[in-house]
Amino acid sequence: MEKKIEKQFCRYVVLEYATGKELVRGEKMKDCSELYYSGSFLSLHGFVREYRRFVILKGMTCLIVYWASNHRPKRPQRGSSVSPYGLIFGFRVAGRSGADCTYPELVSEGI
Repeated sequence: MEKKIEKQFCRYVVLEYATGKELVRGEKMKDCSELYYSGSFLSLHGFVREYRRFVILKGMTCLIVYWASNHRPKRPQRGSSVSPYGLIFGFRVAGRSGADCTYPELVSEGI
């Protein structure tokens, strides 16, 4: 019997590890079972669990921090947005087709 992958609604931020500057932020559904759990805190919508992972993106070490909760907003997902600092390094967003809804997603390896 196969184990069902349970995805959670997550907000996330991609930080350049050397400087701590934000490159990308966004929202997505994510399976957090393989990520490093770094604690939880109480917010207005209940408990929020924090997960982290390190990746190499565009030749630099990045830290991705995910905040997962059981609460999912009623509005559609926004996707990703790139900070001005992230644009310097070539991060970008691209729109999806109308069949998938129209919201940007991060176009980069590893995310």
